[in-house]
Amino acid sequence: MVLGSTTYLDYAKNDYDFFRSAYDSGNKGSALASNGHDICEHYLKHIITEYAEPENDQEQFKKERALRTHNLHILIRYLRDDMGISVPEETEDKLDKINGFYFSTRYPGDDSFIASERDVDKASDAVESARKFTLEVCREKETNQTANWFLKTNRAGAMSEYRQGSGFLVYPADSWQKKNGQNSGFRVVPV
Repeated sequence: MVLGSTTYLDYAKNDYDFFRSAYDSGNKGSALASNGHDICEHYLKHIITEYAEPENDQEQFKKERALRTHNLHILIRYLRDDMGISVPEETEDKLDKINGFYFSTRYPGDDSFIASERDVDKASDAVESARKFTLEVCREKETNQTANWFLKTNRAGAMSEYRQGSGFLVYPADSWQKKNGQNSGFRVVPV
């Protein structure tokens, strides 16, 4: 990885691997509750940093404000209201259950507590839901960006047919053969 190119998704994946390893081995300590919140936050912030395209100073300010928060509800609201991304109700419910674990399970105070195994189970459910949601959004956005790029540039004749949102490109035989040495009439490639 190149220095300075680390994304929120990279951090989420790194922490996710640690979380899964600890959780799946039966370690359900309180630290996993805040770790789970942090992972969910990184997944949602990845969508915002990669795909939000503010068109003016006010929109840029709202994006920056969203990226400074640890509140999962504010991140969900930004995705829904400012980016037009529909967050599944099940995902939103799971994230709401752990919202606040970032501070309340790490620092002493009036609202602090030591997370129970049940709290860590909720964090695990939220992490899996946020991960699935984020990867689906990224896949959809990347597919649409790839299709738009092929449609705009018609690079190497690679795009003969594309159904919006299908997640597949169809390569004509001549360009596919040149790239892969195959002799089929066409090749369907998932993107």
